[in-house]
Amino acid sequence: MDRITEALLSRKKELEKAIAVAEACLKGAPEGRLKISSTHGKEQYHLIRSNEIENSITKYLSKSNQELVNQLAQRDYTHSFLRAAHAELKAIDSLLHKGVLFSSDSTYSRLSSCRKKLVKPFMIDDDTYASLWEKKPFDPNPNHPENKKFCTERGEMVRSKSEMIFANMFYDMGIPYKYECPIKFKSGLIYHPDFTLLKKSTREIFYHEHLGRLDDPQYMADKLPRFDEFRRNGIFFGKNLIVTYETDNRPPDFQELKRAFAWTLLDKK
Repeated sequence: MDRITEALLSRKKELEKAIAVAEACLKGAPEGRLKISSTHGKEQYHLIRSNEIENSITKYLSKSNQELVNQLAQRDYTHSFLRAAHAELKAIDSLLHKGVLFSSDSTYSRLSSCRKKLVKPFMIDDDTYASLWEKKPFDPNPNHPENKKFCTERGEMVRSKSEMIFANMFYDMGIPYKYECPIKFKSGLIYHPDFTLLKKSTREIFYHEHLGRLDDPQYMADKLPRFDEFRRNGIFFGKNLIVTYETDNRPPDFQELKRAFAWTLLDKK
């Protein structure tokens, strides 16, 4: 589903909810319409009721009728809102029913693989963007490749069982990721975060660091300066940096973490 279709379905749900509230509001509304005029800079209110014999009957409303004035104004607004809301809902239903809605982003994704090689797209949909992002080559972490002993579902070798589980979790959830993809800090330092993640709906980059030996003082002493570098480069906890951890006695709660990643990267509340 492309972003436009998803947005329209979300808008349809929002409209249907608001229409139901508005229609319920009308049930207790007084009859008639509100006319507002101004004399010498002061507003005057009149109640207008339709009549079978005459075109309309007008009644002046004094300050003591302020509650009725408010109710009539709300009724007039509600009628106007419902006309616009039903018209918008009808237009959305027509587009979705006829299946004529295509986003410009999807033009490239509908090309054959041969044609994709021959053109440079102006816009691409989220799935195509994610696929190209994942396939873009990068230099892997050259440090101790012999420590990569665990194979993920995607066929990559990672350094720990927990990293393997995280990689498989991202893969199963449809979260695009890169393992140990390098980033260059302003200081010139090259660092390889455990995972670089892509939020497809916004095309934002998130970094995931897993502290696999939180109870090891030397391990933490080596890791903590990296978080200062993250901060100096605009990568912050709670914004675009996700940190998980474990100790010998406290393994990660992967089910809970799965829900957290879904909330952050898939907008699944």
